[in-house]
Amino acid sequence: MATDESVSAPVHYAMLLYPGFQALDAFGPLDILNVVALEKEIKLSLIGPSMDPVSTKSPIPNTSSTSSTSYQSVVPTHTYDAPPEKIDVILVPGGIGSRHETIKPTVKFLAERYPHARYLLTVCTGSYVAAQSGILDGKTATTNKIRYDAVVAEAPQCGDGEMLAFVQEIYGRDLAVKVATIIEYHWHEDATADPFADSPLVKKFVH
Repeated sequence: MATDESVSAPVHYAMLLYPGFQALDAFGPLDILNVVALEKEIKLSLIGPSMDPVSTKSPIPNTSSTSSTSYQSVVPTHTYDAPPEKIDVILVPGGIGSRHETIKPTVKFLAERYPHARYLLTVCTGSYVAAQSGILDGKTATTNKIRYDAVVAEAPQCGDGEMLAFVQEIYGRDLAVKVATIIEYHWHEDATADPFADSPLVKKFVH
């Protein structure tokens, strides 16, 4: 989803954080960027509602039946009210917090800054965050199949992308394959190969 016609490779990436973001959705793409950064210039900003650590713990009451304290927190480098001046790529993780009222600052920021960014990458229900901001209208996107109906309700005209495909598009196939090999990731290059699309387990949890 490029909004700038620059031919240079993007440098400044920004990960948007909110209470209850999914750890894998944030750290998976960041791990790939860590490998890319060994060969390409990468700058990273972590943006949150405040400078306080942002927890992966769900902000929704009664989500868990335990008193677990295993959740992680990430310290932002910037806030939504005082973000970095220029962002090339906006990264939006999914997570249970995407459907809580604490997501509102993230949605507002995304709506305001997306037109000035070159690319938007969402993971899982990160597309739900983007849908709430209205920026997915008329675009193709994908999401977690369990939350599919909710996302479609927010962005009915909206299906697909992944971090390695992005790396291939921007930096070339050789580097994308190299990254996948280094992190020992089995890369499904066929966007239509989705084992969860018609999974009976997904239908069980949805209904």
